[in-house]
Amino acid sequence: MRGGVRMILPDSSSLQARVFGDVETFRSNFLAVPDLVKRDQARVTLNQRVPTNGFGGMVQWSRALGSRNFLSVGTDWRWVDGDSEEDAMNATSTAVATHRVSGGTQRSYGAFIQDVFTPTDRLSLTMSLRVDDWKNYDGHNLETNVATGQPVPPGTSNGVPTGNLPNLPERKDTAVSPRGGAMYRISDKVSVWGSASGGFRAPTLNELYRQFRVGALLVLANNQLGPEDLVGGEAGVNLIATENVTVRGTWYINGIENPVSNVTIGVNTQQRQNLGKTGIRGLQN
Repeated sequence: MRGGVRMILPDSSSLQARVFGDVETFRSNFLAVPDLVKRDQARVTLNQRVPTNGFGGMVQWSRALGSRNFLSVGTDWRWVDGDSEEDAMNATSTAVATHRVSGGTQRSYGAFIQDVFTPTDRLSLTMSLRVDDWKNYDGHNLETNVATGQPVPPGTSNGVPTGNLPNLPERKDTAVSPRGGAMYRISDKVSVWGSASGGFRAPTLNELYRQFRVGALLVLANNQLGPEDLVGGEAGVNLIATENVTVRGTWYINGIENPVSNVTIGVNTQQRQNLGKTGIRGLQN
């Protein structure tokens, strides 16, 4: 579900607004194969249902300031709530042994400003700044022993908290993302450009609260994940070879701090964790 409106105001500026809503449910079943050689039998180990609800929107105002500047300002927001509802089967797959509900809520707000400045007919400069604030709250991991109807006592496995944890800690952060770019038209057929920017990615509810299996491998969530931070740049050249052919080459380099990855913490067990740094560079044609 989504909708929007765009208006031209009396001062020739433009105003646009959009809203959206998503209501989804993901279902999956997990099987165990007792004989890995014959692979002629399988039994159900886990039934998983993941309902999510998300709502958000954005508002942006834009206007030309004189003949050399085009200014845009805006804000956006999003609210997402989700749970991973799991029924873990007993060793013979004849009854549910443990019922688990893990999930939480994430809200994010952002505001941005951008100016496109054209000091000459050949040179165009773009400068922008974005500020984001996000928060994870109402996190929980509710585990119930179906046979007794009692909560599973809290414990640890490979250093990871397990069991009934009704109040997981909140996490929140603020990120500033600047960007600057320039494009210069050497001729009617050749132009060069470059940019540098910073950005971030907040961990998703899936990474924070939902565990899953791939064969015998169990991948655990991590409600203490922090955001990934990016600093990068790129440069390129455009060549209009013919009326119908344009050749473009781009060189880029990106550095990411605290990337989220699956880390082995035990036999057939991994957990999503923030790592150190990773670098990505390349050339694209």
